[in-house]
Amino acid sequence: VINQKKIPISYISFKEEFKKRHKESEPNQILIMAGGDGIRMRPFTDILPKPLVPFKSKPMILNIMDNFKKYNFNNFTITLNKKEKILDIFLDQFKNNYMINYLRESKPLGTAGCLKKINFKNNFFLINCDTYININFQNLLKFHKNSKSLITMVASIKSFNLSFGECVLDNHGKLKKILEKPKKNFLTNTGLYVIKPEIKKYLPKKNNFGMDELLSTLLKSKKKISVFPIPNDDWKDTGTWMNYLDTLKNKIY
Repeated sequence: VINQKKIPISYISFKEEFKKRHKESEPNQILIMAGGDGIRMRPFTDILPKPLVPFKSKPMILNIMDNFKKYNFNNFTITLNKKEKILDIFLDQFKNNYMINYLRESKPLGTAGCLKKINFKNNFFLINCDTYININFQNLLKFHKNSKSLITMVASIKSFNLSFGECVLDNHGKLKKILEKPKKNFLTNTGLYVIKPEIKKYLPKKNNFGMDELLSTLLKSKKKISVFPIPNDDWKDTGTWMNYLDTLKNKIY
């Protein structure tokens, strides 16, 4: 710290500045699902865990954490399977930049089973470790709060060109027309959610279950689930080789 004459008059230690920044960050937790085996990304994941797949010149998980931190969210809980050692060793070198806690799964818990093991005091984010979302997370959280939903799902439109002709039938099962190689649009789940802490009341009794199963249960119980749509360009999926290579090939990030 210097005065107007640029003479040093005091100093701030890195430790003090680090604590100050963390204290000022939003309290909402970000739960990153990194406990899977990465089967769809083999043979890469036979060597390194899927969260370390390179994207934008750095491991995918750092892209996710940096995007949240940009909007003042810096409270991360990362799920790890019992076999995983490399990821937490890698992340330990960044503990000066991020607030990181680990949840180790002694048995596979699925994409939502870990919710039973964490105490949430505020609305929290849940995101897959192969999902890159380039949006304003403050706006997403505000949308979730205003919607008064138990869960808000982030969804994106995906377009697919069918390589076959589509047969359109009338009400009597007769051919009405043929659409040659039509283009279809789907509103697709991106793997990012904002969830109320009250979700614990509705979790299944079993320990291993996925988000799809949880959402189906909530819909049957008529619980409110909102959808936050985003442009296709704001979502990149690196969970399969086809999607990952297509992203790199087209440089759509």
